Amino acid sequence: MKRCSAWGLAPLIAAVCGGAAHADELPAAPEARPAESWRLSLGGTYSSGRYGSTATTRVATAPLVLRYNRARFSLRVSVPFVHVTGPGSLVDTPQGSGGDASGGDDGASGGVGAEAPELDDGGSSGGTTCTPTAEEPCPPPGGDIPASNRAARNGIGDVAVTAGYGIDIGRIAVLDVAARVKLPTASRAKGIGTGKTDVTLSGTLTHEFGTASVWAGARRRLAGKVPGLVLRDVWGLSGGASLEAAPGVTLGADFDWQQSALRHRPLTELTGWTSVRLSPRLRLNAYAGAGLSSRSAGFLGGLSLAWRLD
Repeated sequence: MKRCSAWGLAPLIAAVCGGAAHADELPAAPEARPAESWRLSLGGTYSSGRYGSTATTRVATAPLVLRYNRARFSLRVSVPFVHVTGPGSLVDTPQGSGGDASGGDDGASGGVGAEAPELDDGGSSGGTTCTPTAEEPCPPPGGDIPASNRAARNGIGDVAVTAGYGIDIGRIAVLDVAARVKLPTASRAKGIGTGKTDVTLSGTLTHEFGTASVWAGARRRLAGKVPGLVLRDVWGLSGGASLEAAPGVTLGADFDWQQSALRHRPLTELTGWTSVRLSPRLRLNAYAGAGLSSRSAGFLGGLSLAWRLD
């Protein structure tokens, strides 16, 4: 089962549709997936929001992703560079579009919702506590966030390693099971990581019919124990649909819901995406979305290019 995880922007969709007359010049997608394949992607993501606070936090990431597929097995390694401006501290590095998150070459189906950052707002509410540091002082109870806490911070984010496997459910659907390990490579002192390892276990059921597909999934994230910060293990739910609008052009939409690790209100997001095959080995992915709850990002979006290396 092929997976796709990038969200669409209206101007890009219009540009692609305007050039649909030349779609027949692209080579046809292969009928069978290669026994082995490598995919490299590079992109950029951006999100902003107040996340229940009084000040806006902006997060930009540039993830470099390498993915290996062999039959139904996949292995994915993501190394992101993160830039944060504002009072929030990242609990997990934003996943963004992933670029290569589609295992297939034509991006025809399947989807994984983008994750906006979940932020620690300084521990003023929700049962959290705050450990002050030189770079991330705690805000006074009920007071304004110190100006020093709004300074821009950047560095390598949390490296994520994900292993997945697809299981056929008769002729009805495919169940993709995966385990993701977030390695604590991001600096907690800078507010771009927790300094602890997290593990996420997930399952996604996908059904294809013609050029369309629908999917639904659930996940469980097991948070590492962070001194001075009360994090809980959380559940997440997601679902969506996609349609091959033209040869090499896929449109889709995702809905994502997740409990807050900080015992705040859940994070809820809606995104739209597009995936465009530029050549037999090159694919452009784009997405844009918004949060539907006070703890979610007000806006999130991104672009990525994925190269098939085999």
